[in-house]
Amino acid sequence: MFAREDCVILADEHSSPLQITYNEILKMKERKIIKMLKKLKLACCIILTLTLIILVIPVSTSAATLSNPSVEVDSNTCRVSFTVSGALDSGMEATILVVKKVASTGATPASNAEIVHIDQKKATNGTNNFTFYIDSSLLSIDLRVYIRGNDNAGIIYTDIAAGSFNSPPKITGPDKMSLMEGYAATATDAYAVTGTPEPTVSTEGNASITWNDTTKKLDIKAGLAEGSYPVTLTAENGVKPDDTYTFTLTITAAPVALAITSANHTTAINGMSGTFQVKATGEPPIVYSLSGQPLGVSITGSTGLIVITGTTAVGVHDFTITASNGVNSKVTQSFKLTVTEAGLNTIQFKNPAAYPVKTVDGVKFVTLPANTSVETLTGLLESAPTGYVYDITASFVGTTAGTGIKIQLVNVNTGAATDIVTVVVPSDLTGDGLANPKDLILCAQQILNPGDIILTKAQELALGEAFNETGPKRLIKLAQQILAV
Repeated sequence: MFAREDCVILADEHSSPLQITYNEILKMKERKIIKMLKKLKLACCIILTLTLIILVIPVSTSAATLSNPSVEVDSNTCRVSFTVSGALDSGMEATILVVKKVASTGATPASNAEIVHIDQKKATNGTNNFTFYIDSSLLSIDLRVYIRGNDNAGIIYTDIAAGSFNSPPKITGPDKMSLMEGYAATATDAYAVTGTPEPTVSTEGNASITWNDTTKKLDIKAGLAEGSYPVTLTAENGVKPDDTYTFTLTITAAPVALAITSANHTTAINGMSGTFQVKATGEPPIVYSLSGQPLGVSITGSTGLIVITGTTAVGVHDFTITASNGVNSKVTQSFKLTVTEAGLNTIQFKNPAAYPVKTVDGVKFVTLPANTSVETLTGLLESAPTGYVYDITASFVGTTAGTGIKIQLVNVNTGAATDIVTVVVPSDLTGDGLANPKDLILCAQQILNPGDIILTKAQELALGEAFNETGPKRLIKLAQQILAV
């Protein structure tokens, strides 16, 4: 069997071909059609091959009528509905014929209408519902469904417009997105959601990523931390199967703020080379540069190492360090380089006005508040000049006056101490004034520590009392300097 524009040709290998027009098929009674097909041994072939025409053919010539035809299509499943009313024999059958719709209209298919389905169903009074399947490739064209009973029942038809049938949901769109910590609230690009009826979309995943049915986008709230956030979108409209789609949001760590963290000053000795390491935080690689620096000072851009050649003039030099990494805005630091003459290396406090270094009989000392520790003292000192280190030790402990600490500035090459300052940390002298000469003398003794002085009557001594020994006089003089009496 094969179809032409105006007719169907039926034949087998043993019989002569039989040509029948579509109108003739529709006018034939069911028994005549079956008899004809059996003669050609094509009854099975015609039922399996013809696909979408619906004809209702009652066995008798009753006064039954057909009405209310309708068709629904979900995917490739067709549901045909029509109503039979009036007198109806129990053996009435309906023929359902589906053809590709052509320009001509009417109660019977046009001669050039292409049959895509034919089926026969038992019909009853009232509403009849039949289900059959058509090829999915036919769902994109206009179809017409004819339903025929017997001659008296007549022929009714209904159209299926391309795309008007129900279809399963489908969702497509962005499957990933990357943001950086600190991002503002945002949304994905729009998704394409198709299907009839219109699908609804739901999400499963992080509560900060939600579906916006108006924009067809995923809205992303601000505040998610570094990590990966998968979200499953499900589209459904009652036509199976539902469609799922996975979207993954990746939050990357925010870059570390660019900042110069090293000290903003250093010292150097004229005639001696030295270095200073600039340190900074931020996304690597960090590039360093200098501006306004004196002669003999340079920096390695990739490491931040400042090199001082020793030719830099004595004095205080102010210049600027710049760090940049191409991610953040560049940052700068005002830097101070103090260059001293060789041989004039002395211990310096960051706040010399608060902690003046005094000299008595060639001995240098400084008085600090009670309970000052070695660790606290280290933070009060300027950095040691290049080529030197501090040697800070608790040299002796007094019973009343507190702890004496010795600071030495040591040459790293020779090991020789070029400067020594004794630190006095009185524990109970503040506010005593001259009421406790013993404490004054003990403090002074800690500073000078003369081995030949024995204070056997220290408790009875009065300030300014004459001594036969010169040692105690030095002690009292030094004690006066301690309290600036």
